[in-house]
Amino acid sequence: MRYGLIESMRRGYPVALMCRVLNVCESGFHARRVRPPCERERENKRLEVEILATIASTIYAAILCKIWSRLKQMDSIFDSTHQPPF
Repeated sequence: MRYGLIESMRRGYPVALMCRVLNVCESGFHARRVRPPCERERENKRLEVEILATIASTIYAAILCKIWSRLKQMDSIFDSTHQPPF
């Protein structure tokens, strides 16, 4: 977590200073940057993508339901036999 903070702030502050303040080794920070992500980081990224996709599809479905409902209220061409297309 400390290395992530340093990474996010490295354009505004010297890395050496942040490492000293956060009590971490500067060489560890640089080593972490070139090291491939561990299994946990890869799994977290995969879950993040899956969660965001689920949220997006849920929002999309809610928007479709709202649109369908409003169209039915606005226009009488829809009768009770029409079903939403989702």
